[in-house]
Amino acid sequence: MSATLLMVDKWDWMSIFYGVIASIIFTALLKWGGVLNTLNRMFKLYRGTKKYRKRLRDECSSLIVIGRRSGFAIADVYVDLDISRSDLNQADGGARSRPNRSYVLVGGPGAGKSTTVKNIVLRKLNESGTLPFLVRLREYHGYQSIEECLVGKLKDAGIPDPEVFLRAELQKNVTCVLDGLDEVRPHLRDEIYDHINQFYNKYFVSGDSFANLIVSCRKEAYRNIPLDLPEIWEVRPLTDEQIKRFAEKWPLDYPKEKSKDTFWRDLGAANKILELARSPLLLIGGLMQYTESNQGIPEERFEYLRRVANWLVGDWAAAQGHPPDPNRPVYDRILPKIAFHMQKNEASELRISDCVALLENWLPTFGFNADDGLSLIDSIATKTGILVREGGNNVVFAQFSLQEYFASLDVISSVGALGVSTLSPVSWWRETILLTVAQQRDPNELLEALFLSSPLLAVSAVSECPTPSIAMQDKAIEVCLSSIDAVDKAAGGAAVTLLRKVKGGQEGLLLTELEKRLGYKCVNNEILSLVGLSLATAGTPQATAVLAKHPEVWDACLKEVGYLSTSFENLLVEWIERGNFEQSTRAIDMIASRLSVDRTNQLLKLLPSLNKEQSEYLASSILNKVLDEEGLLYGSGGVGGIYSVISGCVPYIRDDELLDKDESASADSRRYSYMTGFRVLAKRVLMVSKKDGGKSSSQLLELICNAEKWSSSWGRTSVFVTACLSVLLYFSRDLGFSYIGFFQGLVMFTFLIVLSVPANAPPWLSQLGFRATAAPSVFSNVFVFMLGGLSLYAIGYRQAQDDFKVSSLLYLIPVLMIMSSYMINERRRMFLVRYTESRRNKLLSWSGSIYVSCILLFAVANKFFPESYFFKLLLVLISGGYLCFLIFSSLRLFIDWRTLKVEVS
Repeated sequence: MSATLLMVDKWDWMSIFYGVIASIIFTALLKWGGVLNTLNRMFKLYRGTKKYRKRLRDECSSLIVIGRRSGFAIADVYVDLDISRSDLNQADGGARSRPNRSYVLVGGPGAGKSTTVKNIVLRKLNESGTLPFLVRLREYHGYQSIEECLVGKLKDAGIPDPEVFLRAELQKNVTCVLDGLDEVRPHLRDEIYDHINQFYNKYFVSGDSFANLIVSCRKEAYRNIPLDLPEIWEVRPLTDEQIKRFAEKWPLDYPKEKSKDTFWRDLGAANKILELARSPLLLIGGLMQYTESNQGIPEERFEYLRRVANWLVGDWAAAQGHPPDPNRPVYDRILPKIAFHMQKNEASELRISDCVALLENWLPTFGFNADDGLSLIDSIATKTGILVREGGNNVVFAQFSLQEYFASLDVISSVGALGVSTLSPVSWWRETILLTVAQQRDPNELLEALFLSSPLLAVSAVSECPTPSIAMQDKAIEVCLSSIDAVDKAAGGAAVTLLRKVKGGQEGLLLTELEKRLGYKCVNNEILSLVGLSLATAGTPQATAVLAKHPEVWDACLKEVGYLSTSFENLLVEWIERGNFEQSTRAIDMIASRLSVDRTNQLLKLLPSLNKEQSEYLASSILNKVLDEEGLLYGSGGVGGIYSVISGCVPYIRDDELLDKDESASADSRRYSYMTGFRVLAKRVLMVSKKDGGKSSSQLLELICNAEKWSSSWGRTSVFVTACLSVLLYFSRDLGFSYIGFFQGLVMFTFLIVLSVPANAPPWLSQLGFRATAAPSVFSNVFVFMLGGLSLYAIGYRQAQDDFKVSSLLYLIPVLMIMSSYMINERRRMFLVRYTESRRNKLLSWSGSIYVSCILLFAVANKFFPESYFFKLLLVLISGGYLCFLIFSSLRLFIDWRTLKVEVS
């Protein structure tokens, strides 16, 4: 106590008083100048955006799987889906393989639309400086505009001035997703269509705008929707390779004696089952039942949904460890009623209070107390997973398809057989009607009524039925053909489902009639397009065979077809591989305009087996397509996907002019400007290949990747060299070397200069004005370095040499760790590349962390044994060895960089 009083007595109270007064005045000046408010706003903005990102990531990071409460992490199971131009586009839409900035994404139920847009949002969240937006249109009601909805989300996250912030973000390269347009209540649709159009025209049409707007919707529901977005793109059915990849990534264990290979074998046993599994929803359902319920793969969509519902109601609770449920018998009774009530009221959600009120009327008829409504809702939510609480006040079905399925179970009892055909609007009731027809043992009465009210819907209903009568099949064929002759755009999709359904004589009849329309001399081009769409996307062997007999009309009838069936593409690959030059080039032209990632990889492997003329034509077709439209491979394989295509195609190209392109012909020069850099790269690689001759695709890929690595990380490599040399000099002085102090200062000065040099873009992009300057990182690194230098000066420079050395080491190690982390993060950012790295490149990327760990370990040992020269000598040897490794590894990368740094006219 006395010691404390003596210490306090020695305090300089006047200095403390002056310090407090100065602090108060300084704080007042900061506040008067608005600095504190600015700092406070910046902190709130940082905290708010962080909270918004976390919410959005949580919302998008899970793949919803019926029957699993938490679903699967998208990052673990997601397989990139291909998209192509939809036949809903206008006839003059062109044949590009990549959408513009804004588009509508359509597909059938369970085609993967929502999962695709979720993955887009997650990818944008992982990019620094971007803040994507997501609106689930099912929840959009009560707003006066899309902006008001987004402002509400930003405000909930705590972002200050959300209106100003939103306007600023929408002027950037931001992505905004509006998901589930088909789930909007029909009576609100016209109002929401207007809101979307106003939002699109305000922020996404201007030539100065780089923002992207994506709206997702079911295909059939979008046919008559008047949105201003000019482009419509469609999720393509899964390819064989995508199905295999998904089965391989499936996170649940396969039962004994079953595996991903047996699943694929069982799936391919029947062409019909395989075509059904090309829908992600049905593929996931098939895998769930194959692995957890140990059941076979369902052959009908209704059968799949029925199995899922029965499993959720009957077996899911037991699988989750819940005790026997006494309420289980009533679930099958009330779920259809709840679903039909929601469908009838054109809603995809129901307030809990309204649901309880409905149950008060229904439960007594099933022997339950009217007061059990709320507890029963909780029981369904926790013990089946079919209903989900949303927003605290509403319940929704886990997937909209489940709502439509359960509603179909109650349709007949509620409106009668004849009333099914009068349900409207048809776009809202479509799937429920189809599922209702599919579950009838004798659907003829329903089908007859549908043929009178909605003929093409009746055709789809015949295709959905497990066992439609021959008479109904004949009638469906007649309606389908007459709709094609009347140029009804919806007839193409109906014909596809019908071709997959009918067999025997009916299939032959339909194909004969379609083939006649291919052979007409003066046939309407629109009829040709509908027939081509039907045959090219049906995927049946017979449909493919018919189309293969008429290559002379492919250019006309397949012009508007966005994607080709797997079986037809396989036929084209056979023509490329085994046909003559004319057949091969025709097949190449057809398949190159609709390339998918998997098909591109297959064609690259095919190149060595072709003759020179065919291989050059195929290689140039692939390369030009990819260089024009980088979206084809950019999303799946990263920049490395384009590198792989360039290195795979260039060895087979001899004519430079095949890579020339008139940039003035581009509809959007900004979109192609980035790819012009890759076109320059392709020309440089071609020059190197011609000059050095005999380089394989793998050698060219290594050359490109080494040049990329040097151009993007030479600055950080130099930082490591100078930092390593600095450590070497620190400990060399203890070993008796002279003039170390001079070199030490020189190295530290060089270290500071190199640290402030930004990274350069690859040389083939630099001529276009692109620079990957990491200005914030540069400033922060320089600040840390200078702060450390001041600390060194303050605590060690005027003290004993040993203290100075220890302080220098303590400062230098964190700097090395910072730069090591920075370099590794840069590697992850730049090298999301699907190619096999050499061991040297891997060591160069990760050796920084290993080196820092060794330095720390031996520095600690040296502290405990300060008199021992062994650790100092070991540190010198490690630093010297690592320094040599850096220099020699960088030298090879630098040589490859110089090799590609050639002039291209």
